[in-house]
Amino acid sequence: MAIKIAPSLYNKTALPIFDGSKFIINDTTLREGEQAANVSLSLEQKTQIARKLAEVGIQQVQGGYPGRSEIDKKFIQQVSKEKLNIQTEALVQVFTPDWQAQIDAAEESGADVIGMMHPSSDLRLDYQKMTQQDMLDRVRQSVSYAKGKFPVLRFSTTDSTRTEMAFLKEVYTVAIEAGAQRILLADTAGSTVPEGIYAMVLEIVNEFHLPTGIHCHNDFGLAVANTLAGVRAGATLIDVSINGLGERAGNAPLAEVLACMKFLYMIDLPFAFDKLYELSRLAEEITGVVMPESCPLVGEYAFAHKLDAHVRGMYYNSALYETISPELVGNQRRIPIGKYSGPFIVGQKLKELGFEGFSDEAVRRIVKEIEQYSISVRRALTDDEVISIVKSFEEA
Repeated sequence: MAIKIAPSLYNKTALPIFDGSKFIINDTTLREGEQAANVSLSLEQKTQIARKLAEVGIQQVQGGYPGRSEIDKKFIQQVSKEKLNIQTEALVQVFTPDWQAQIDAAEESGADVIGMMHPSSDLRLDYQKMTQQDMLDRVRQSVSYAKGKFPVLRFSTTDSTRTEMAFLKEVYTVAIEAGAQRILLADTAGSTVPEGIYAMVLEIVNEFHLPTGIHCHNDFGLAVANTLAGVRAGATLIDVSINGLGERAGNAPLAEVLACMKFLYMIDLPFAFDKLYELSRLAEEITGVVMPESCPLVGEYAFAHKLDAHVRGMYYNSALYETISPELVGNQRRIPIGKYSGPFIVGQKLKELGFEGFSDEAVRRIVKEIEQYSISVRRALTDDEVISIVKSFEEA
């Protein structure tokens, strides 16, 4: 079957014109992903993932906290040593007492970008025992200290979505005056709806006219929707992580965000989309965090069709039930045999397995047997199990 793309007719009502070359996809797997409950990576494992990200064409990878972890520092240096075609970002928590030492460590790592972060909401500042003025003073001091030490300086507020807009603007004004070249908004607690993200990002973009980033958490399952809302509002620095790995419920999954931008928003992005499936599988293997079989786009059964009427339609035109062909993201179509598999697909499976000459009545009886067996084992059948059932009918 031919590779197809068949998005909704109504997408067009929501599509501004985007210049795909302006977007920087920043993968956070090797920082935020390592903050997931059961993920801890070695230097070689981090480098393996970075190599694959570079193959896909991702422009930037967060290398972690070189001021907190020697492995993170060595990783950033390793990416440079191997001359991987991907920039590295070193993270610095400027709200801590050792912020200056962290910046020094980031500089020693040779990172292309320094990502400086400070909590901005009243809730977080109260926890840090800081006033708003204390934060403004620290931002000015730390950004001024880091200015000129890195090719790119990015400043982000954390818990941005629970910070009053007037204060957010005040913070970014101070950071920019001190030397920040990029800014980033973070939905740190995953507490915002897409309309809120859109309004917030739009106001910041219109105010500062600098490359603006968005970092979304998935606590309510809205990380992809919120990230895309940020894109529509003008964010061009997009934080994602492979398979959505991150703190708590994770972050915006790389494959889903990129595929939505490319195939639904029709943004011309320069990535090797057909490598997304193998990228996800590599991360799954290295981290040990198993994806759901139905994980969108890159799950084992993301393009599986079982109901007989659907399968019949798929043989006629795959666009009937697939917006994109699985090959576009490196996946493949699967036709599991089990309950709801009817005469059409069972007949196709019999031919595939080399069985010929069964009457329509015999096929219907095999369908019934397959249904009962699949219910008893609570899953789809393997080819060997289908063969065993067919042979029992032949022997009878």
